[in-house]
Amino acid sequence: KDEEFVAQLVVKDMQLALVFACHAVCSSTLTLLNKRIAVSVSFPWPVVLLQCAGTACVALLLDIPFRTIRPVRLMHLPGALVISCLFTLSLTSSISGLRHVHVPMAVVGKNLTPFVTAILEALLLGAPLGTSTLFSLLIGTCGGIIY
Repeated sequence: KDEEFVAQLVVKDMQLALVFACHAVCSSTLTLLNKRIAVSVSFPWPVVLLQCAGTACVALLLDIPFRTIRPVRLMHLPGALVISCLFTLSLTSSISGLRHVHVPMAVVGKNLTPFVTAILEALLLGAPLGTSTLFSLLIGTCGGIIY
């Protein structure tokens, strides 16, 4: 039983590593694509609309085997509008920012995101910030700044 349990843990760790690797490739590719868009397109809004629509379609397709997306209800509308606005602002600011800075500088800015998210989570949601979390954030932030 112990060997079976260890094997399951190894498989989960491998799956997690694969998810993180896929995220890194997708994030880097999207950053480079957005840079190309930023310097070649005058109005980023149509691009943002296509990215949002594409994200929704890909999310629905990827969820087919898992069936974790629940049916939409009217009570979901306020939260969905807030998230949609924030996502749109994020994409627009990314594209607009890439028009003025080089990709490495944008990557440094993105590396600050976990730190800002943790601070906002603590302030807005009352989530505790433990010593290990702060230490991890400090290492990640320093790595982003050094890069």
